[in-house]
Parts: sequence; structure tokens; C-alpha cells
Amino acid sequence: MKHLSSRIIIMLLSVAIIFTVVGCSSNASKESGTPAVAEKGKFPYTITDQAGRNIVIEKQYERVAMSSVRPIPAAYLAATGSINELVGINPSSMVAAKSSMLAVLAPNIVNLPTGFVEGNETNIEELMKLKPEVVFCLNTNKQEIDALEAVGIRAVGMETNGTDAIELFSQWAKLIGEVMGKENQAGAIIDHSRAVAQKVKEVAQTIPAGEKKTIMFLYTDDGKTIKVGGSNLYSQYWCETIGGINAAAEVSNVAVVNMEQIYKWNPDYIFITNFTETQPEDIYNNKYPGQDWSNLKAVKDGHVYKIPLGVYRWFTPTSDGALMLQWTAQKVYPQYFNYYNIETEIRNHYSKFYNYNLNDAELALILKPSSDAGSYKARTKE
Repeated sequence: MKHLSSRIIIMLLSVAIIFTVVGCSSNASKESGTPAVAEKGKFPYTITDQAGRNIVIEKQYERVAMSSVRPIPAAYLAATGSINELVGINPSSMVAAKSSMLAVLAPNIVNLPTGFVEGNETNIEELMKLKPEVVFCLNTNKQEIDALEAVGIRAVGMETNGTDAIELFSQWAKLIGEVMGKENQAGAIIDHSRAVAQKVKEVAQTIPAGEKKTIMFLYTDDGKTIKVGGSNLYSQYWCETIGGINAAAEVSNVAVVNMEQIYKWNPDYIFITNFTETQPEDIYNNKYPGQDWSNLKAVKDGHVYKIPLGVYRWFTPTSDGALMLQWTAQKVYPQYFNYYNIETEIRNHYSKFYNYNLNDAELALILKPSSDAGSYKARTKE
């Protein structure tokens, strides 16, 4: 009983120390001239996260971590304009960052710690060593949220369920902007993403039913297991928005399938995500034993493509989502989506929203990414 009491006392002292450190940090910010007023208004103000929790934002946060929502670092850059406040990110986010433009736009990201996350679990003790003031995490992980709040770290729940990748990103950017006091910065890319999506939808509605193409998103293929993007996933959104048909709609989320199912679907187009090392050449050349892709319409017509990789993997919600729509639409329906040049769109996007002028080599790397970003074997939906 005496031992238990001591542990409780130590825990309470630890929490007290954390709050003291946060308070000192706030005072130090004021002394150094850091603005104490966000775009939202004077502190404190209240926002609602995607777990439906009311959160009081009491100061300008200077130490931010991201645990269980992998695309968030790129969304954070787009919503705030920098990653200066980040102190730790998910290991899968790091794999993508090192193989993407995110490491070019924000070089310091490759030095951030990732060891506080293993698989889908966040080690709170390891995370505390980074002294974060706020952590963006999965909204459904109540255990993690409660554990963070118990040690004095503000937790912000983020939603990943749904199919509308543009709206999910927009919600993320809006929430990040609210938490970090950067609503105006976040609002610009949100408005642009929604406007591009609306234009694509309007054009897609003019495509006759007889011209609609079937599309399959190859999520991963390691030579043994094939996974595709079914319904209730971003694959459904990309297909429907550009006027296509999801060939794998009969399966849900990220689904394990066999070649017989794919033969039955016989898609007109195959898009390969950056969650796998597989490249179009691997499909064209039947690289994997037991997988004969040669008789599929997409293969015969030369319509197998690797999805580009910008600041993050384009298959998921990302600040490059508008570009994903434009690129995919133009690949499938070039005769309908001929009112823009995709390379020009990419260059303008990076100039306007990331304040960066792409060179030719960087543009080529976005459009034809290496297999490195797929070296992390994703086991959960992103």
C-alpha cells in the first residue's frame, strides 16, 4: 500500500512538472517576441476536433508531434507553411518523406524522431521525452487520447474514415489551421482543392455512360499477396469523381484478392499506389511467379501507371489531392480533360502553395516515383 502511494505521488509530480514546463515555454515565447495572438483571436479559444471533443487552445504551440495518422506531416506543411514546430512523426510518414518532395521542401523533417511509434501503438513514455505540447492522432483511438491528456499533452483527434479524399484533407487542414492559428494559410489550399474537384466533377458528368472506363487501384503486390482498393476507400472517390467505375467495388477497403478476381474484373486502367514497391514494368513483364497479367485489357493497351508521389503518396488525402484528380482524369479521359497541362499544374501548385519552384528533375521524380516509398509494408488503411 505504501509502495502504491509513492507511485501515485511520483506520477502527480511528473504531471505537475510537465505543466510547469509548458507554462515556462509560454512565458519564454512572450519574452522572445513570439506573437501571442493567432488568426482565430486572442487566447484562449475553443475548437472541436474530429473526435467531437471541445479543445481549449490556450497558447501558440511550439512543440507538435504526430502519431497514428500518417499523411499529416504534409498536410501540416500546407496548412501552416512550415514544419518548424514538429518534434516527432510516424515511421511510415518518414519513409514517404524521404522519398518525396516533402524532404526537399522541409529538409529538417528527415531528422525528426520516429521511435515513439511501433506499428499502430504509440509509446507514451518515449513520446514524453520529446516534450510535445500537442499531438495529432487517430480520432478513434480513445486509449491514446486519454493517455496523452492524462500526462498533460493536448491530443487532437483526426478522422481517416471515408472516401472523399479532398474533403478529408480539407477537414485536416482546417483543424490544423485552427489548432496552430493559421486558418488563412489553410483556407487557401482548401478552397483551391474544392474548386478543382468541382470542376472535375462537372466535366465528368458530360462523359456518356458508354465511354466510362473501369479502373483498378493496385494497393500492394509483393509477389505473394495482392491487395486492391475497393469501395469505402479513397479508390472509390478517385474513380467516381473523374467519371470512372471502380472495377474492385465489390470488395471493401484494402482487400486481398487473387488473379482470378482480377481476370473477372478485367479493368481498362490499373493504377499502382506508392504503398508497394511494384512498378508498371513488373506488371507488364509478369515479374511475379504465378501472376500472369498479360491478358488484361489494361496491360494490352499499355494503361498501367504508377501514381505520382509529391509531398505524400497521392492515393491518400493530401495537399496534392487536386493534382491527383487532374492527373488521374487526364490519364483515363484525355479527350475530356484537355483544358490543362498537368506539368504546368504541378509547377503552379508547388509555387503557389509551397513557395517552391520545381526543377525538371524534381518534376520528373514526382511523376515517376521510385519504389523506395513503398518499402514500408502498410498494414492499415490510411
